[in-house]
Amino acid sequence: MWSWFYRGSHDVNPNQRILGSVENAIMKLSQQHQGYMKVVEVLHLQGPYISVETLTAAVERLQRRHPILRSRLRMHIVTPDSYLLDEDDILRLKIREIPRNCEEYLNF
Repeated sequence: MWSWFYRGSHDVNPNQRILGSVENAIMKLSQQHQGYMKVVEVLHLQGPYISVETLTAAVERLQRRHPILRSRLRMHIVTPDSYLLDEDDILRLKIREIPRNCEEYLNF
C-alpha cells in the first residue's frame, strides 16, 4: 500500500511504513519545539452555509482517497528513535464546530 509513498522502506506489514531518516529528523525537531509540525487546521468557511454533516462526508471521501489521512504515527518498537506510519481504515478525522459571534471571525 505504501510503495507509492516511499520506495525502499522496509514495511512491517502491508498497512505499515517505517519513516525514513529525514522524516524521523523532522518528527524529533517537532517534539523539541512543542509540536511545531502538528497537523491541525482551523478553517473559517465563507459563503453559503455548509453543515457539519456535509463537511464530514467530504472529509471522509478525502480519507478514502489518501492513505496518509487515515494513518497514525507511532514509535517503532524494533528500531529505537524511529517512527512508523500505521494505516487504519476505520480512523476518522474529527471535525468540531466552534461557535462564535460574527465580529469574532478574524480571531481564532
